[in-house]
Amino acid sequence: MSDITHADSLVLCAPTETAEIPTFSLSAIGKAPLGRTPYANNSISKIFIPLLPTDFTKADTLRVLRECRRILKPKGKLLLCHEAVSTLALRAQQLDLQEQAHDCGLEIYLEDSERLPLQIARVNAAHYLCFAKPQKKLPPPRVSIVIPAFRVTYLENCLASCLAQTYQDLEIIVLDDSPDRAIETLVGDFMARDKRISYMRNTPPLGEAENLTRGIRLACGELIKPLCDDDELYPQAVERLLAAFLSTPDCTLASGKRQPIDASGNSLSQYPIEGPAENSSCIDGREIILKIGESGINCLGEPSAMMFRRSDILAIRERNIMSLEGKACIGLGDACTATHLLSRGDLAFVAEPVCRFRVHVGQTQRQKDTLRESENTWRHFRESIAALGFMAEGEALPPRSELESGIAHFQAGNFEAALHSLSRCIVTNPDEVEAYFYLALICAAQGMMPESASFIHEALMLAPERSDLQAQLGEYCLEKGHIEAGRQHLAEAVARQADLFPAYPGLAEAMRQSGQLAEAAKLLESVASYPGPAQSAIVAKLLEVLTQQGNLERIVACCNRARQDLALQGLGIRLQTRSGIDAQHLRQALERLHSRLCPPSLQTPARKPKGNGSVRIAFVLSDFQRTTAARHLELLLRRLPVKDFLTILVDNDPNTPGNELAERSALLADRYIPASMLDDDALAQSLNDAAPDILVDFDGPGARQRLAAICRVNAPLKLSWSDLPPWGLTGLRQMCGEWLQPTENGGVPPLALDGLGEFLELPATEIVRAAHEAPRFACLTPSIRVSEDSWDCFASLLKRLPDALLVVNLGELAGPAQQRIVDIFARREINADRLHFIRANDTEALCAIWNEVDVGLAPLHGDGDDALPTCLWMERPYVALDSPHSWSRRPAALLQLAGLGHLVAVDRENYQKIAEQLIHTPLAAPGREWLRRSPLTDASHFVADFATRLAKALIAS
Repeated sequence: MSDITHADSLVLCAPTETAEIPTFSLSAIGKAPLGRTPYANNSISKIFIPLLPTDFTKADTLRVLRECRRILKPKGKLLLCHEAVSTLALRAQQLDLQEQAHDCGLEIYLEDSERLPLQIARVNAAHYLCFAKPQKKLPPPRVSIVIPAFRVTYLENCLASCLAQTYQDLEIIVLDDSPDRAIETLVGDFMARDKRISYMRNTPPLGEAENLTRGIRLACGELIKPLCDDDELYPQAVERLLAAFLSTPDCTLASGKRQPIDASGNSLSQYPIEGPAENSSCIDGREIILKIGESGINCLGEPSAMMFRRSDILAIRERNIMSLEGKACIGLGDACTATHLLSRGDLAFVAEPVCRFRVHVGQTQRQKDTLRESENTWRHFRESIAALGFMAEGEALPPRSELESGIAHFQAGNFEAALHSLSRCIVTNPDEVEAYFYLALICAAQGMMPESASFIHEALMLAPERSDLQAQLGEYCLEKGHIEAGRQHLAEAVARQADLFPAYPGLAEAMRQSGQLAEAAKLLESVASYPGPAQSAIVAKLLEVLTQQGNLERIVACCNRARQDLALQGLGIRLQTRSGIDAQHLRQALERLHSRLCPPSLQTPARKPKGNGSVRIAFVLSDFQRTTAARHLELLLRRLPVKDFLTILVDNDPNTPGNELAERSALLADRYIPASMLDDDALAQSLNDAAPDILVDFDGPGARQRLAAICRVNAPLKLSWSDLPPWGLTGLRQMCGEWLQPTENGGVPPLALDGLGEFLELPATEIVRAAHEAPRFACLTPSIRVSEDSWDCFASLLKRLPDALLVVNLGELAGPAQQRIVDIFARREINADRLHFIRANDTEALCAIWNEVDVGLAPLHGDGDDALPTCLWMERPYVALDSPHSWSRRPAALLQLAGLGHLVAVDRENYQKIAEQLIHTPLAAPGREWLRRSPLTDASHFVADFATRLAKALIAS
């Protein structure tokens, strides 16, 4: 397409929108072959996209990103804009935008990922995410030839061809994957003659892809020239490929012509060779990938014909550089590697020959197993490039077999055509296991469960070891709503193959949907400790099941068993504070966790405060559902003096989109950093670029805390606004209310805020004295935050008062959690009719319930949540157990501040006695008037106290 314009800026938007700078339709890119625009390579400095449409798929998005990378100048910017930060974050999360941009050769540009107005006509966006096109550096002179060696037969000729190169600034790395010492001996002789050769032996052997990757990582040259141990280079190979790189700005892969030879080194003129072009040229990488997929021929050839940048190959996110979409492509690894590289840039093709590749019976691709797998490999390759956006919308590559045709029809939802193709496949090849498997899926999709079972059993008769197929059928049945059939198939698969660990979460889900929640938990617990890639999915499903049961103790045990998962270890430690953990044990656990998350080498020393201008304060929050933390954050963002503070919101909540409080907070902050999209290195870099004077982490230990990044930030003052001290960490200081400080600090004292160090926002609910026959206690702290120890105490109280009832707040939980609590009380001889279950998830609902209650009961451990201040607000007394620990002091401190210290118990017996006395001698808690006068409900006082104390602490630092 001829170039019709050369613009400095470009807006990509819906066809109906207009702008003062050139515009182009997104649909014309995302839905068209190769997604081309009429703009030249490297011609645009900045591209604005208001927002990717909701109907855009991953493939559409990848096409847009690749085309933007093509037309952007080096260091050019792509800005995705929207007025609502949550909407922007949602689309970025849905499309995995940062990772997709990375795969297309664009990197997130953190400096501009903040809230800034964009003055563009008809594009009124207040937020944007910015990606940049890196400037490709001219490679240094040194080239690394990497030889992943397995056979010694042809290696001597291979090495001799390396030493004969006209380009001399080389290093030659031989990586030995062989079972004996023959390669080591041969290479040792060469090393004695030429110091450019180095040798590494792999113990144990790594395999082709890992062996090559290891060599690339060890290489010193920025340009990598892979060479197979049975191939040879032409003398000018490196020189020609290097020249192609230097002359092609956006080149990510150089490749040249190759000549096949036989085992004796004779040319094979009859062997078909097809290159990507007749003459030396620069070719859009997307065209090459599509050509390979359409033709079924790798026109680029073997790795020996290629050269690429070390940085580009190491940027591949796949664990195996010879795989696509998580699956290794046996016999097609070179095409997979090329696909990753050409997704990020162009091909520089050299029409002169660069290598001789040997055709002999010992080659991997000529082995029986490889040939048998080649059909599946090509099918996976073609499916993958379709998913990666290398063809137009609705376009499909022609199938290569009846089986592939049937699978394609099934995936398109055309069951009739799929049935026709798969039936023909079985006629021509009765042993094709996958044909029976897909027929089973088709029957399941149409509710024909007996026929589905018959086909999967046919498949298992042919391949008894393929229990995974039956497990996949079971999960498909679950997806389609056939719960019992899904459960049966998954159970049979696991019974046949007990170590089929990926099937266990699906089986547990089937059991859960069948009402067997306890059995599902027991099943998952039996395999949760087995190591392997499925363990994280098993543990995640187990935690989900245990949470539905409201089983705090077993959740803690599950987290503690996951010793390699530091996030779960942190969550387990936090949950233990609700179960009465011993302080010394908790401290040791926290110090162990912190030493693993942030060893001293990662704990960056604090810089000195600048002492001039506004104080830059960064707030880190990972869960906007934590109402207290989110409430404090929004209040501070609203009310901190603009002339004194510049605010930075570090949003680490992956569920931010759709959360109104999160969106309001993002709009209020002066700068917004989408931390959930960044890894620890990128987040630490982003925060250090923002240069906060104060960093406040709201999270404390837990599954989402970004401690490894926070410890690398060199802010003068770093605070953990948590009820748990950051034991074992230097430079991070606890912040809490004066009344919540532990009785023994044992380290750096917390930075204390006034009172409880919090602000309460309470509704104007009318106080009603409801009349009822039986006395009513209530524990309205959500049941998932209440330990079995507390339930036991409440059961003992009900025993002392046979006519009393207990109101229990299930929060967001349902029947299984209710049944578990009923069972706990039944074991203590308390009937279920003495328990009244409600669900209250906000302060208004809590206040309404307190009107029906006589006495509130604080959990024995933990902070009591919003249930306690709302209890006082509705002028109901409650009982709390005293505690010396900051994580359990809040209930007693709230009573003592309100002048109700006589309701604070010294032990469990005293707790029950006080509660019983309150039933016999009712006492109205004068809470509402006190709270109205208290700083706890004075927003101005809270913000001023926060600002003053932090400013003083910053000066002292």
